[in-house]
Amino acid sequence: MNEMEQIIFDHFSDPKFVDQLIKFLSLEDRKGKDKFNPRRFCLFKGLFRNYDDAFLPVLRPHMERLVADSHESTQRCVAEIIAGLIRGCKHWSFAKVSPLSLSHSLQLFHSLLEHKRVSN
Repeated sequence: MNEMEQIIFDHFSDPKFVDQLIKFLSLEDRKGKDKFNPRRFCLFKGLFRNYDDAFLPVLRPHMERLVADSHESTQRCVAEIIAGLIRGCKHWSFAKVSPLSLSHSLQLFHSLLEHKRVSN
C-alpha cells in the first residue's frame, strides 16, 4: 500500500472518523428534496473496490442503525453505502463475494426495501 492509500485506510478504519462521517452524510440537507447522491455512491464504490471488505466491520453497525431509522435522509445514506458495496464488490475475489460474505449486506438491502415499501 502506498502512502496515500495508507492514509485513506487509516481514516476509514477509525471508528470515530467513520462515526462522524456517517453522521454528516445522513444529515438532511434540504427537507423533502434530498436525492440519491452519485458522488457519495462513487466514494463507497471506490472504497469497496480498492480495499475489498476491510471497512465492513466498521460500517456494518452504522448500516444496521440507518436501515432501522425511518428518516428519509438516513435511508438515502444507507442506500448509497449499500449501492457502493454492491458495485464495488464485483472487483473482489470469488472467496470474498461468496454468499456468506455478502449475506448480511443483502439482508440489510432487503430490510431497506421493505422499510421503504411500508413508509410510502
